[in-house]
Amino acid sequence: MTSFSLTVNSTSLQPCQRDIHVFYTIGPGPETPAGSPSTSTRAAVRLYRREIRSPPTDDATLRAAVPARPVYVAERSAPEHRGTVTFPCRLFDTDYFYYYDVSDDDVIVVGYCFRLVSVSTNGGVTEQLERCLPRTETQQGLYSV
Repeated sequence: MTSFSLTVNSTSLQPCQRDIHVFYTIGPGPETPAGSPSTSTRAAVRLYRREIRSPPTDDATLRAAVPARPVYVAERSAPEHRGTVTFPCRLFDTDYFYYYDVSDDDVIVVGYCFRLVSVSTNGGVTEQLERCLPRTETQQGLYSV
């Protein structure tokens, strides 16, 4: 069985001073001998924005129950069994996602998720691992990120 790890050295994504570095490990499994990449799949780290479509409420119970939906933002190839991929701070900037991606005024971005995925040559995608972080420290625990 192949083992996976995904680490982001931050507790939130804002303020973002430099790039966000995501560390990954794809351990060898019985189908992939150590030191040789699989020829039938490639790995990638995908970035998803977590957003809600309604304004938050003062009621903590209702606020925590609001489901956040994932929105694909970017992807970085993970060509080695172990390494680091980098996402620029502009991807987490309020101006970026409102200018490029969000058309509704009632959207609130509550966090981001990094997903380690395997992509087969026929296009099939298998999610291996996910790590989510709130956009800001003040959003920690407020929503289902």
